[in-house]
Amino acid sequence: MPVVDLPLAGICVLELAQGIAGPFCGKLLAEFGAQLIKVEPSTGDITRHQAPFANDYPDAEGSLLYLYLNMAKRSITLSLDCRAGVRLLVALMQHADVIITDQSAPVSAIVPREGQLIHISIRPFGVHGPHTDWPCTELTGSYGHRR
Repeated sequence: MPVVDLPLAGICVLELAQGIAGPFCGKLLAEFGAQLIKVEPSTGDITRHQAPFANDYPDAEGSLLYLYLNMAKRSITLSLDCRAGVRLLVALMQHADVIITDQSAPVSAIVPREGQLIHISIRPFGVHGPHTDWPCTELTGSYGHRR
């Protein structure tokens, strides 16, 4: 069987998103060959704590939803509340071609770099407008993002 280059091979993607929508977007890009680095808060992605779990044992490494959404990704935890965490994020961004964010990502931590950086922003009520900061709840179709 011949080796086929995937269409996004050589593309580096940073994912600063939790839950389902942003990580699913990243999963699709990774399946098409992008190198994906998931940046999690120090507590980990919120789906790490959601059932169902492998062997019915609650474990941050065994959430089947987390495993499904994040296979083929590398992961790092960063605290974006401190300068060192922001510096590491900026360093990662110097090598990124694409960044995926959602409502859980602190927008102030996203520092544009010279050149082209594609920013995919997935928010439940849009990027602009009167309801842009409204949280997404179970009623509006997501896991988490409550304030």
